[in-house]
Amino acid sequence: MTENETQVTRSEHRALVFRMNRKQAQQVARYLKDHSASPESIFAVDIDSMELILQAKTAQEDDILILEGEEDVFDVEEETIEETEEVFLPEE
Repeated sequence: MTENETQVTRSEHRALVFRMNRKQAQQVARYLKDHSASPESIFAVDIDSMELILQAKTAQEDDILILEGEEDVFDVEEETIEETEEVFLPEE
């Protein structure tokens, strides 16, 4: 006879999330494509304002792309399976 016990532990992970609509995602892709030749492009997050900043060193001020982000918490489940086995010994 075999018994299986399953334990599920939950943990939380904090993350900074940038949810983009299609137009914003296209802006980011276009910006990266246009400035990919620049060896000094930045892809940074401002911790105080929670904004994503894309900028190339050679770009003008109005070429800076800024997207707002938000803090989120994700639940992550980690499953541990423990197997216990009952052994029946013959009686003597």
